[in-house]
Amino acid sequence: MLFVFFITVSLLFSCISFRVGTTKEFPQSDRLYCISSGSSIVITSDDDFVNQGWPGNGSASAPFIIEGQTITSDMTCISISGTSSYFIIRDCILTITVSYKKAMKLTNVVNGVIISNTVTFDLIGMDFVRCSSCVIEGNTLHRPSLPYQPDIHAIRVYDSDHMDISRNRISSASVGHASSANRGILVNTSTYCTIRENRVQPFLGRGIYLESSGYCDLIDNLCNGSSSGYYVRASSNCYLENNRAMRTGMGFGIWVGQDHTLVGNRAERLFDDGFIIANSYNCQLIGNIVRNISDCRNGIELIYGSANNILYGNFILFSSVFDNGTNNGWDNGAGFGNYWSSYNGTGTYPIPGTAGSVDRFPQHFIVPVINLVSVCGFEYGFENRFLNWTYSGQAPISYTLERLNESQIYQIEIAGLWNEFQTTLSLYLEPTEVGEYIYRFTALYTGGFSLVEEMVVHIVPASGPHIEYVLTGSEYPAPEYDIAVIAIVNDISGVSKVTLSYNSSIDGLWSNITMDWNEADLWTAMVPGLPNNTILYLKVYAIDTLGNWAVTGVMKKLVTDSPPTLPTIPHTSPDQEGSFITVLLIGGIMVEISVIAYMILNRRYK
Repeated sequence: MLFVFFITVSLLFSCISFRVGTTKEFPQSDRLYCISSGSSIVITSDDDFVNQGWPGNGSASAPFIIEGQTITSDMTCISISGTSSYFIIRDCILTITVSYKKAMKLTNVVNGVIISNTVTFDLIGMDFVRCSSCVIEGNTLHRPSLPYQPDIHAIRVYDSDHMDISRNRISSASVGHASSANRGILVNTSTYCTIRENRVQPFLGRGIYLESSGYCDLIDNLCNGSSSGYYVRASSNCYLENNRAMRTGMGFGIWVGQDHTLVGNRAERLFDDGFIIANSYNCQLIGNIVRNISDCRNGIELIYGSANNILYGNFILFSSVFDNGTNNGWDNGAGFGNYWSSYNGTGTYPIPGTAGSVDRFPQHFIVPVINLVSVCGFEYGFENRFLNWTYSGQAPISYTLERLNESQIYQIEIAGLWNEFQTTLSLYLEPTEVGEYIYRFTALYTGGFSLVEEMVVHIVPASGPHIEYVLTGSEYPAPEYDIAVIAIVNDISGVSKVTLSYNSSIDGLWSNITMDWNEADLWTAMVPGLPNNTILYLKVYAIDTLGNWAVTGVMKKLVTDSPPTLPTIPHTSPDQEGSFITVLLIGGIMVEISVIAYMILNRRYK
């Protein structure tokens, strides 16, 4: 696991033990099940697994397996209750067609694994009541634009313990009515649950919500575009690390709780406050990042009697703070406070609010900037796949580039040091199949600050080059003079070769000339002079570096020393090949070259 936050001062973390998750391997099935796909599945005892013909024997080494089911129903698609056997539900497609229904419900079960399913839900996607030691991993849950109702949850865990909720993707339609009663993931009255590497984006409600729960871990989750990010209420001893709230309302809310630890979390580009601690005590906020908060909102608020909370090593950028609590410490008491973009570098940093708190050891921080300066689309087979980054301000010290794999796990593809004299960093992408790929780029700085950006890279099917223009010196070339032909050709992978092919009414035989490329991005060739009243036929072929090719239609020119007074529009022959390329016809070759140069410059500087 990549820890985005790393403060090198050892005393900051002497009291914190980082918790690392593991990736599980689950048994594979080589047997056919007896239930036909399409029917709702109802299991109310261990015997039902056997009676319905599901493979396995319910042991840890041979769990019952329900897989590959496609169920569209106006009732709960899969319901399991009162079992103690090991079982797996995977690779199923579940769709609810009416309102107020749950796609999957598990009650009083243990040792269940719910993995890699696709769920279209209305009320609740997956519901777990009084369950224990279950794994909910790698599922995709989406709520379409259905009529509004409250208490919508993609995943709900109630009165359960030791539940592992990892790497699920949750979203809802971007139109509709948002409600604080809707949650992407809800854990209620539960203990020792792990919520790790889930992606809630976008969702019309709160992203991840813990209520009346204890000793739960939230690690490496993303809430992007939700009504709010993370909400922990009436809970205790929870641990939040490396979670991100982006483009949400509130980022992180701790209400009526105690003994929580928040380390290295990020609240960025928010419409409301970054971190709120309300009626809570003995919480620690260490090394969190808050920036780009809406005007008149606070980066961190301590309100409604919050007491004895400790905050240090946090990066508080572009936003204010507020403390109306009691006895809250804004430094570690041993010479280390917080990083402030608004600190002028002199003296202490007073915290607004009735508490009268002070950061006694503030640090001034100038916010650095990184920018992606390259395209994110490439043709399949194209070898020159580079993402290029530049920075301004403080130079990063290192970087990582990770890609989200099919199991929704970020894996490091490239990592290294960033030389401060290296203004542009070019990172090569490994070959991939056609599709969309999510990458996460992290630039790390001294003091533990980091910038994190995500991008979608598109790999598209290979196509031939695009021949934009083909021009000649005149609509009616003069006899016995060489005839200049100019082409503009583009391809995302690069152009390998451009060939001018021509024949005349004299012999009807096609001849080929390899066109030359010049620094003005023009491909040029000369056709030998022809006798008076000869008809000249032209077409241009282009090949890219992947071996794909394209060809223009056939253009016809009359070689004559007596051109008509009015110019005519050229036409294509009946054996036109490929797409016809617009021919620009101007009186002389010098005028045409000027027009091409203008077009090139205009494209470059748009």
